[in-house]
Amino acid sequence: MIPNRSFATVRSVDIRVDPGELPWAEARRAEVEAQWQREKAANPHIFNGEVLLLSEVCFEDGRISGTAHVTRYANQLYWIRHGRQDTDVAHLFSAAVIVSSDGAVLLGRMADHTINAGQLYSPCGSLDRSDIVGDRVDVFANMAREVVEETGLDLAEAEAAPESLIYRADGLFALFRIYRFDRDAETLMAEIARHIADDPKPELSGMVAVRGLDDLSEDIKPYMADYLRHYFGEPIDRPM
Repeated sequence: MIPNRSFATVRSVDIRVDPGELPWAEARRAEVEAQWQREKAANPHIFNGEVLLLSEVCFEDGRISGTAHVTRYANQLYWIRHGRQDTDVAHLFSAAVIVSSDGAVLLGRMADHTINAGQLYSPCGSLDRSDIVGDRVDVFANMAREVVEETGLDLAEAEAAPESLIYRADGLFALFRIYRFDRDAETLMAEIARHIADDPKPELSGMVAVRGLDDLSEDIKPYMADYLRHYFGEPIDRPM
């Protein structure tokens, strides 16, 4: 397995879908429901939609594999709130790293109605049922869908890196892939601003351009901050 707060190069992904319920969630049904009611009272905008969580995940010789289950967002949020420490469940998601022609990494700021309001990250979202093709999960289709929904950008217009990186923080697994666009940061951010303005309920409130380590701030999500340190060449201080 990948050491905690480390990166590894990924050449292939094979996530199988198990049609059965996530065993971890079945064992915590009452606790999850109680937690969800508290979360809903604090933020009525959150939605208990379907997501994919994994009951197992493996990494070997550049290949990520695992078993995913369709479950409810309430289960994912319960797991997050309890420190992501339970080894019987894992959250794997894909994140497109948007890089402008003048070298900036573009991060989105989460809108006020979202569960992580104000935080910065590469546009992405949890895997869900729409990412299932046959009995497998298409993580790169998820990447493209989330980016176009949140920013209006089409990843097909960008130059994709030939390989991806997987990052692990306890049971969180973030799959990063770089997409280089032929427009500068100012142009891309203006395009995204128009998309956000036209969206009746946007996931993002705006974008931020990161050009180096000096641009890192406390509102960048921790896994994203680790990625940016790696991208810009600074070693990660692993103890948390």
